[in-house]
Amino acid sequence: MGTTETPRQVGEMAARGEDFRVHAGYRRSRIARHLWKTTALTTLALGLSGMAAYGDPNGLWQPQIRAIIGADNNGGNGALEGFIPLKQTAESVLFLDVRAKHDFKDGSGQDVGLGIRRIVNPDLMIGGYAYLNLENYNSTQFTAATLGAEAITPHFDAHVNVYLPIKGDSTDHSTSSTLSMVSNQLIEQISVLDHRDYAAWGIEAEIGAQVPVNLPDKHSLRLDIGGYHFEDPHGDDGSVTGAKAGFEYTIGDVLGSNTELVFAGEVRNDNRDDTQFAGSVRLNIPFNPGSGSDNGADSGPEPVYPVSEGLRKRVNERVRGDIGVRVQSQTLTGGSTTRVAINAATNAAFGKFYYADGGLAGAGTLADPTTLDDAVTKSGANGFVVALGGNGNLTTGGVTLANGQTVIGGGESVTARLFGGGTSTFNLGGSDGTIQGTNVANPVFTLGNGNTLSGITITGGGDGIFGNNITGATLTNVTVTGAGGNGADFTGSSTGITGSNFTATGNGLDGLHIDGDGTYNFTGTTLLQGNLDDGLDITGKGTYTFATVNAQDNTDRGITVQGTSTGGTFTTTGGTVSGNGGTAVFIDPITAHVVLDSISQSGGTSGVVLENVAGSFTVNGATTISNTTGPAIAISDSPATIRFGDISITNPGADGISFAGVNAAVVAGNIVISGLGVGTGLDFSGSKTNFTAQSLSITGTGAAGSIGIDLTSPSVGGAVIIITDGGVITNVDTGVRLGIAGTPGATANAEFTFGGNSSSISGITASLDARGLNEGSGHYAFGTTAFTGPQLYDLRNYIFVAAGASGGGTSITDLASIEYADNITASDAIIVLVNRGTIDDATGFSLSDGQELASFGNDRAFSLGGVPLNVTGTNIHHDESISDSAGAATLTSSGGGNVVTLGNGNTLLDFNVSGGSGSAIYGLGINGLTVQGVT
Repeated sequence: MGTTETPRQVGEMAARGEDFRVHAGYRRSRIARHLWKTTALTTLALGLSGMAAYGDPNGLWQPQIRAIIGADNNGGNGALEGFIPLKQTAESVLFLDVRAKHDFKDGSGQDVGLGIRRIVNPDLMIGGYAYLNLENYNSTQFTAATLGAEAITPHFDAHVNVYLPIKGDSTDHSTSSTLSMVSNQLIEQISVLDHRDYAAWGIEAEIGAQVPVNLPDKHSLRLDIGGYHFEDPHGDDGSVTGAKAGFEYTIGDVLGSNTELVFAGEVRNDNRDDTQFAGSVRLNIPFNPGSGSDNGADSGPEPVYPVSEGLRKRVNERVRGDIGVRVQSQTLTGGSTTRVAINAATNAAFGKFYYADGGLAGAGTLADPTTLDDAVTKSGANGFVVALGGNGNLTTGGVTLANGQTVIGGGESVTARLFGGGTSTFNLGGSDGTIQGTNVANPVFTLGNGNTLSGITITGGGDGIFGNNITGATLTNVTVTGAGGNGADFTGSSTGITGSNFTATGNGLDGLHIDGDGTYNFTGTTLLQGNLDDGLDITGKGTYTFATVNAQDNTDRGITVQGTSTGGTFTTTGGTVSGNGGTAVFIDPITAHVVLDSISQSGGTSGVVLENVAGSFTVNGATTISNTTGPAIAISDSPATIRFGDISITNPGADGISFAGVNAAVVAGNIVISGLGVGTGLDFSGSKTNFTAQSLSITGTGAAGSIGIDLTSPSVGGAVIIITDGGVITNVDTGVRLGIAGTPGATANAEFTFGGNSSSISGITASLDARGLNEGSGHYAFGTTAFTGPQLYDLRNYIFVAAGASGGGTSITDLASIEYADNITASDAIIVLVNRGTIDDATGFSLSDGQELASFGNDRAFSLGGVPLNVTGTNIHHDESISDSAGAATLTSSGGGNVVTLGNGNTLLDFNVSGGSGSAIYGLGINGLTVQGVT
């Protein structure tokens, strides 16, 4: 039976007044701690409040208060003390000594004592005292008494203290465990520990001397030596015997007459705690500083005391020694037992452990390993195969794991849940091994349910890891390199697949291939590099969650996610995609929550392809794409929130960034597209995409048909497109295209802003092509952008009409009749109603396909030649426009029937309709209509 002990002295340190405590590591009850602290401080406050009442102004002994702060091997501590003379004569005093102590690590204690001091002759004072000591430690109250005697001369002092335990002895039980491998089983050996705390009895003595050296006035130096001995009152524990030595350096009158600042230090050594050190600073403050010891004040005749001058300075010194309860701790080792260790991961007993290496079959122990196939067979369900390095690769033609089986590297560890609570790790004692498949037709590992692979490298064979319709698999710090097929391949509805720091490099197909639904969660960094197909290839509508994915230098795509519906989810929180031969990132369709650090792609079809993607897609850093055969970035029909940092595109084979269908918000930083060939830099044609970029720089190669920004033919109108700081578009055929000549249905329809203070747009054929742009379709703000190259626009075919007019309709002063306008069938005709009274078309007005019918309502103006007025900017060529203060004209039909009959693709703008026995506006089976400001 073993035993260990720890003492705890709750009382004065030989380092002049601090608690000397050696801690056993058990925490006090917080409630008890605060109760004792409150009681001690209350008692001390009550005692000190009576100091002035008990202090005789002319008495030799005066009330004192002492504040102490210190530290020892166990931490900081503090104390507040009061010395209170209760009754005194010229030669003796009865005093009360109250002490409240707080250890910043373990709590508080309280000591209350009565003592007497008597002057025997002018150079000798003797005294005796008795204290009641209280302490709460480890939820147990300890009570003791301290009895002592002292003698003080002008130059020397000595004391002896005896400690008598009154109450306090507690025992609790705990266990300790050790893990060891016995044959092929991990065993926990459990030892029972009994911990006992008790109040010890003992004796302590000390002799001190004032050192006769030359010091400044009011300064003094005291040295002391002493010893102590403590024992268990029940005799069950060993005794403690030790020696101590210390010093005190005192500076007088620091804050006024007779106040003292004392610096103290002490060293102790005993047979239990070896050597310990302590230090403190103490401030002594007298309550009647003009009396008692020497003060040098001239306040009348000084009282005569029966002591020498040297003794008079020391009569109010504090009672020395270890005042308090000596709590000691003892730990006894009881019996022991064993059990099969419990796996902390499963809360079930560990299975068998079989060690394997590249050698021959053996017993499967660390000293005598076996082969991989033999270890898998013998360890069985829930067993452990420990793959050791250092003796060549572990070869197999392909092995199928039993349910719950683990293959773990020899340099790894396992975690056991201990009998007494908590966990402990057991190091397997070797180095991590490499498993080599020898048959390219078989996976190296075929997984069952609940398998774990940890700390191993896999090479050769077909797939490195294969699982089909399995439940639960864990891959931790696993590397698959040089497999003939996929690094890891999961098919069917495999669920509960987790990985951490999975690496697949240089494999014959994908690094990580998932074909099927299920749940997958890969933490840490997943590195997929140099594989001969994709880095990551997912097909399904499961839940696929990754932390950091680095897909680099793979022959085809970096990341491919081909969800079968947006019901699945694909999530990443970071990673880099670079150097892949195909598309860097291809996602279609799925709900994504993707965050990547950066994308870099050279060659291949595209850099990023997002089709039918919901959720979010974010690239925090740079996206760099070059030399693709298709669009560098293609986004279509994706309601996801899409964010890029800065984008750099060089030599795209088609568009720089293309949009199709309806997309939600797309945000980018600074976009630079260089080497643009026959494609479009930003191609919004055929889509509705809300888009924001910080700035845009497009440099083309001068290819015919190249376009900087194309806004034509939106799938749905009303997109908001903002280039915040504008930028530069140069060396393209057309800078910005807003419509297609002769194709009214291709008009742009967006709220577009190209900002910046030094922006410029140039084009070889046109810097701005507004042909086919409908004035009522959106707004296009170019600010102060400079244009170099022609600005193209449609020549307008206006017919101005008013009531009772008979002119040719060529201007507002040459007005035509409504009947004249009704006979015009040209698709580009714009019939403008001028308010000179109600315009009556008795038979109703019929529009031919593509025609506009408009007026001057809502302050509308018409451009007679130039870019339409919904395109604004300092350098936009609007030429002459016309307006009319009379506002909107009213069209009616007095002959009955419909007032306005529609054709295909008509536009109605800012006029009033009244009368008619039929509909105000009528259309049957028409295709396309724009109506704005019509009443």
